[in-house]
Amino acid sequence: MQSQSQKSIWEEARDRYGRSLTPSQQKRFEEAFTNATSYSEFLTITVSISHTNPHSFSARLKAALKPLQELAPIFDVIANINGTVGCSIWGPLKLIIQASSNYSKGLETVLDVVEALNTNMERFKIIEKIHQSPTARSVLQKFYFDLIDFCARCIKFGSCGKSRRAICAIFKPFDVEVREIISRMNRHASAIDHTAAALEMQRSDAFRIINEAHAAANEREREHQSSFRKDQSAKDLVIQEKNIRLWLKSAGCEDEKRRRQRERIEGTNSWFFALSLFKDWSNTEILSDNARLLWVSGKPGSGKSILASSIVCYLQGLGISTVYFFFDSKSGTPANPIHFFPLLLFSAGEPLFCIIDAVDEGLEGYEDVDGFLSGVIDTLKGCNMLRICATSRPNPRLEKHLPLDFDDFELPLDSIGAIEDVLPSSKVVIGEHQVSTDITAYIKARIRKSPKLRSCMAESDIKKLCSRAQGMFLWARYMTDELENATTPNALAAKLDQAPRGLNEMYRMIINRLSETLNNDQLYLCQNVLKWTTMARCPLTVDQLTIALAVQNGQKALDPRDVLFNPRKEILTACAPLIEILEHDTVRIAHLSVKEFLFETTEERRKKNFTFSSHEVNAELGVTLLTLLAFDQFRTIRPVCPLENLAVRTSDDSRTNRLLIYALRYWYSHCIDSGAAEKAHALLQLVLHYLASDSSFMWLHTLVLHERSATWLYIENKLADWARGLDGVLAESFRGVIHRLAHRQLEWTNKNFCGTHQNTLEAMAILAETYRNQGQWNDAAALQAKVMEGFTKLFGRTHPMTLRATSRLTSTYRKQGQWDNAEILQLQILGDLEETCRDRLQVMSSLARIYQENGRLHEAEQLQSEVVETYKK
Repeated sequence: MQSQSQKSIWEEARDRYGRSLTPSQQKRFEEAFTNATSYSEFLTITVSISHTNPHSFSARLKAALKPLQELAPIFDVIANINGTVGCSIWGPLKLIIQASSNYSKGLETVLDVVEALNTNMERFKIIEKIHQSPTARSVLQKFYFDLIDFCARCIKFGSCGKSRRAICAIFKPFDVEVREIISRMNRHASAIDHTAAALEMQRSDAFRIINEAHAAANEREREHQSSFRKDQSAKDLVIQEKNIRLWLKSAGCEDEKRRRQRERIEGTNSWFFALSLFKDWSNTEILSDNARLLWVSGKPGSGKSILASSIVCYLQGLGISTVYFFFDSKSGTPANPIHFFPLLLFSAGEPLFCIIDAVDEGLEGYEDVDGFLSGVIDTLKGCNMLRICATSRPNPRLEKHLPLDFDDFELPLDSIGAIEDVLPSSKVVIGEHQVSTDITAYIKARIRKSPKLRSCMAESDIKKLCSRAQGMFLWARYMTDELENATTPNALAAKLDQAPRGLNEMYRMIINRLSETLNNDQLYLCQNVLKWTTMARCPLTVDQLTIALAVQNGQKALDPRDVLFNPRKEILTACAPLIEILEHDTVRIAHLSVKEFLFETTEERRKKNFTFSSHEVNAELGVTLLTLLAFDQFRTIRPVCPLENLAVRTSDDSRTNRLLIYALRYWYSHCIDSGAAEKAHALLQLVLHYLASDSSFMWLHTLVLHERSATWLYIENKLADWARGLDGVLAESFRGVIHRLAHRQLEWTNKNFCGTHQNTLEAMAILAETYRNQGQWNDAAALQAKVMEGFTKLFGRTHPMTLRATSRLTSTYRKQGQWDNAEILQLQILGDLEETCRDRLQVMSSLARIYQENGRLHEAEQLQSEVVETYKK
């Protein structure tokens, strides 16, 4: 029998209707379902009562009760099958009969139902045969719901007063309602007939013949589906090719190039194109002998980006195949350097010139700088048809990776910079005297466009500006903007006399002016806009930034009164010229040097609240994003892919939805970069709350599975590192939520894939890593052994996935001090790898560390020496 705490669908239907009744009606309703007597006994009592019933329909009722008595044993069987409190069918029948004997109005209609029930109950004589059929049980449920519906209507009709009945008789007569129920009963009973007939056919030759016909039809359908799949596969290949082409196209920076070219003044950069170094590098007739790498180095604001876009236009004007990549760090976070490599796929069999702008900005914060630079150099070595021109600020790390040691060339130069070696290269350093002519041209062009400047500035003023610019176009731009803001000739002359020297002095002047002219609200807005634009992981639009500024800590929903009246105007008023709004409403800092200046701590800016800490800013941004994710309107949204669909699916306010997309993608990144978790208590509490919610797993799963923006292992390891300094209850809570996430991921993969599927093994590896982070070394080792075994069966012992799993297990053994087990694993891998395999060196290094940690220093030294010698080869 079913327990009371686990209600069946029958009981839930009964209770639902019972709750719709008044207390007195509900009492009668419950009494009808009391399982005090068997159905057989109850019918006997009811028949005896009906002999004394004064109503005119007693004879018809007795006639109806007789066949019901014959069916009593069947109802008892049904009761045992369903195990409910009160039989699933005869409980309502008791109420029908009781209603028939106690009420004077509508009883003829009640009797119609009883007689219809009699007719249909014959179908249920086969219930012992078909009760296990899902179709039969479904029809039986529907039949039962009709009985419940009828019972409730009887009680409601019988309990209401005369006036109420009169109204019901006009708008919805009781007999009309009941006839609808009778009609449904007949349909459900007919379905029972069909089910019984189908079951009988299964045991007959007719069913066998029909089944064979169905099998033949299924075979034809499979053939059709196979043909369809082949056609679909061909279509999928076409779509995939289009997607790849779009991916390759998106790697370029055409919009950025065009924007920078619009900023260029006609006639500038001509000095660079006249250089022998550039002519040599761009000569397509003797590619094999030319310098393949041209490095242009210059200080911040010296016009490198404008020069890079000019080089592209110059080469394209000569009909040379050219691609351009710009590592934009003005949005706060630079582009991923790995996105550069798809551009090189265009260089198939023809000369290709690739311009990489702001390489140093792209490498800022990138984990594998050495790998990227080595990849660029290796690509150049392997492709004689490829030429690369890279611009950057002076950077010792970049210079370390250049293939040759060569002298810095101060311009102008007439000597050819090609050097005889594996990879000929040249370097150009942009000096102040090389760009002074271009800066003069830029300032004169700005003066010609401004009547105010044209009327007040003499040639000596232009020379003064060029002198103080110190070779920086950015300074010249800022200063001419400042001069145009002057309200009187005397004010303009004063600004000229007080013109700062260099970018840092310029930024100090701008900060001082903002602090003096803005009111408190505007100053607060300026600081927050700068925090978002300098630390955002991707460029934000005006709409996204508007909502980010409006979200307040502790809110459960956005307050429209916190939203800026005119966001674009308010932002530019408070922050210009430190930020700029581009086409498509993208907001970003004017130059990377703005970010560097703001995050340099000085006493002067600390007093003006214009000194930022990257940890504190990331913590503030993380709190805002997690507050947004906790909004009531977002907690029940189901994940969608791509996330951009959220902008049209969740609510009318697309601005909030677009910031939600950013929050879902980058909240954990801001947490990771906020410093130690124990110093960001508010952020930590929000992280715990979000990770404990039901929606967090599905959103993270969507990001990992569909967007491939990060892996589960990366996210969990980074969060674990962030929270490593916690102790006590907070540490236990954090370990708990991370552990539950890993378990849910494994449960999901087990449910959707087999136990040996790659996705399942990866989920097991994530859970094992969680065990490691929590110090559960034995659990981690046991799970990692299963992962390694699974990958070995899938791919073999030398596959990268297997090698990675083996490496993690080896690391766990080392943490446990199980040196023998770790050594055995590494020796097995060494025996399987070929002598020329690059992975072999990594395994040898790992084995050397095992020897060193185990005190076998002589063996470790010999093995490490062998690794070094092999690398030299």
